[in-house]
Amino acid sequence: MRSKGKSPQEKKALSYEKDRRTFAWHSDKGLRIARHKRKATANRRTRRIVDAALDAVLRTGEAASEESGVTNALIREGLIKNPLSKISSVPLSRAIAIKHRNRQAAAGHNVRAREREAETARNVVSFLSGMSKGTTLGLISALESSSYDYMRFEKWREPDIGRVARWIQNWSRGMIQTTRPLRNDPELASEFERCVARINRVAAQRGRTNRRVSGGAG
Repeated sequence: MRSKGKSPQEKKALSYEKDRRTFAWHSDKGLRIARHKRKATANRRTRRIVDAALDAVLRTGEAASEESGVTNALIREGLIKNPLSKISSVPLSRAIAIKHRNRQAAAGHNVRAREREAETARNVVSFLSGMSKGTTLGLISALESSSYDYMRFEKWREPDIGRVARWIQNWSRGMIQTTRPLRNDPELASEFERCVARINRVAAQRGRTNRRVSGGAG
């Protein structure tokens, strides 16, 4: 009687168990090339060990019998090789589990990044809303400085002003980390626009009309 073939479910379970996938720095073809090189290196090492032992026997003139220590040493040191394992080769079931885990980790990382961007934007708007006129002038001076001077503001002079000035400059360049929180929170964007308008008014009063804050995306 002809045996019954495997069902699709059984075939899939067998595939998960027997099929393998590679996780390595190389591509699939590069991995095969690297394995051939590793195998050739191991064989070359074995041949050198055997040749050195045989050369020592020939120099002494001792006959190498099956019971002799020299023959046993050759078997132990040269002819028995350590098996080579494939680099980062795992069963298909584990490869799928690793892929799902990495996908979930990436999604969680993106969520945390969005939360950090929103928190930073809220802190910037809160700082701008509570600025005095003197602090506003300091911020205008920071916005007029170069990138190197931003670091000086952040580290030695006014760290809060330096960080806010850098954030505003990134916003004026349209960087997604600064424009995205404002797009996602219309109330925060409106408050930020009011703060920018106040900064521009102070700049105009001080004769710095060419240094107004502009750019970005609401």
